[in-house]
Amino acid sequence: MVTYVREGWTAKIIALFGFVLQLIIVAIPKDFIRWLCLRRKIVKGKCIVITGGASGIGHRMAELFADPNGLGAQVAIIDINLEAAEKVAEAIRATGGVAEAWNCDIVNADELRHCAAKIQQRFGHVDIVVANAGILFFELTLNLRDDELKRALDVNILGTINTIRAFLPAMEAVGHGHLVTIASIASYFGETFGMAYCPTKFAVRGAMDCLRMELNDRGMHNIKCTTICPFFVRTPMITSIGIRPMSSWIPFLSVNRCAHQIIDAVLKEKVIAFMPWWLGIIALMQSTFSLNMQRVARDFINFRYEAPDYFFVLYVTFYNPELVNVSWLGAVGQFVYKLGMEHPNLILIINLLAWSAHLLEAVCALYLTDALHISHRCSLFWFLQTLLLGFPSLRLLLKLRRKFT
Repeated sequence: MVTYVREGWTAKIIALFGFVLQLIIVAIPKDFIRWLCLRRKIVKGKCIVITGGASGIGHRMAELFADPNGLGAQVAIIDINLEAAEKVAEAIRATGGVAEAWNCDIVNADELRHCAAKIQQRFGHVDIVVANAGILFFELTLNLRDDELKRALDVNILGTINTIRAFLPAMEAVGHGHLVTIASIASYFGETFGMAYCPTKFAVRGAMDCLRMELNDRGMHNIKCTTICPFFVRTPMITSIGIRPMSSWIPFLSVNRCAHQIIDAVLKEKVIAFMPWWLGIIALMQSTFSLNMQRVARDFINFRYEAPDYFFVLYVTFYNPELVNVSWLGAVGQFVYKLGMEHPNLILIINLLAWSAHLLEAVCALYLTDALHISHRCSLFWFLQTLLLGFPSLRLLLKLRRKFT
C-alpha cells in the first residue's frame, strides 16, 4: 500500500523554484533551438498514406508528395469514393509518380486494419500517415438531424483514431514513423452552426495530445505527431454547402496554398501548425480571455461563417470560382484566377480601389451635370450610370461639355 505524504510549504516552494528554473534554463531554450533547427526531411521513395485523398486538400497533398520532380514519395490514397481516388492515382502515375488507391470506410476499424495491411504489403513500411478524411455539417444545434450528428462524430473522431490505431503498431515495431491529423482552427473556437463540427475537431486535437504524451512516456521519441490547424479552405466540402467565412482579417485559404503549408509543417515535423501561422496567437489569447473579452474579440475578427444566399455572381467570383471552367478565361483570366485563389485579400483591395475610382468618377459626373445645368433627375441617372460603368460614362459627359463650351 502506497502512503501519500503531504508536503509542507517549504518543499512546495523549493519544487516551484526548481520547476521555474528548469523551464527557463532548459525547456524553453531547447524548444527555441529545435525551432531554429527545423529542416525539411527527405521523403523520396518513402510511403505516405493520405485518407480522404480523392478530393480537396488530400488530393493536392497527394499530387505534391508524389511529384517525381519534387518530393518523389510513394502515395497510398484511402477514400470511401474509390472511383475518384483511382482518378487521382492515375493522374499521378501519368506524370511519373507512384500512387495507389484503396477503398475504405475509416469508421470501420477492421476494414481499415485490413487496408493498412494491404498497403504495407504493397509499399513496405509506412513512414507518414495523414489522417485527412473528414465530414462537415453546419447547422443550428436543434436543426441537426441525429444521423448527421452521429456521422460527423463517427468520421471525424472515431475515423481519425481508427486511422492512428491501424498504422501505429507497425511504426512501434520499427521504432519510427510520423502521424499527422488535420484538425482545424475550429479545434480552438466553438461557433454558431458548428455543433457537428467544432467538437469533433476539439477531440482530434485532444487525441493527438494524448498520443504525444503516451509515446513520450513510453520512450518512442522517433514516432512524431503533428496536428494541423488551418482556417477554412476553399475545398469541395466547404463550397458544396455554400459556407463562406466572413472574416476580413483571415483569408479564405486556397487548396493549393494550404496543401503546401501542410506539407512544409509535416516535413519539418512540427508539433502543431496553424494556417495562417498567426492564428496560433489568437488561439493562445482565446484561452486567457474572459467571456466578454471573447465576444469583443470575436466581433473584431469577425470570425463567423454563413451561407451566401445573395448575389450569385459575387458568390462565384469570390467563394466558388471553380463553378466556371478556368480554361474558358484565356491567359489573362487564368492568371487573375490564380492570383485570386492564392491572394484573395489582394483581389479584395483591387476591387475596393476600383469601386473608389468609380465613386470619384460619379462625383465628377455630378459636378459636370451641374455645370451643364442638367436637371436633377437626369443628374441622378448620370451619377448612377457612372458609378456602375466608370470612365466610359464620364467620357460621354466630358464630350458633351466640350460640345457646349
